[in-house]
Amino acid sequence: MDRLTPFFERFPARMDAFFSGSLRSRYDAAEDGARGEIHCIRSGKLDVLAHGRLVARIDEPAVVFSPRGRAHALVPDPVAE
Repeated sequence: MDRLTPFFERFPARMDAFFSGSLRSRYDAAEDGARGEIHCIRSGKLDVLAHGRLVARIDEPAVVFSPRGRAHALVPDPVAE
């Protein structure tokens, strides 16, 4: 058994995929306090903002987790297209 199995047995996850493809414009997620978001970045460059401030600059494959529906934004680098 892997190390994550006990975690997911105790805290079952539910997931909806709402977008798959190239992010061509800014994505803003409003704070709802209900559910988090996981963003899987396969390639490209983008900035991750929280409350209007830069919290990460992504330029390689990454996973971005925003717990409990916190407000955040993903801003793609137009030069990286």
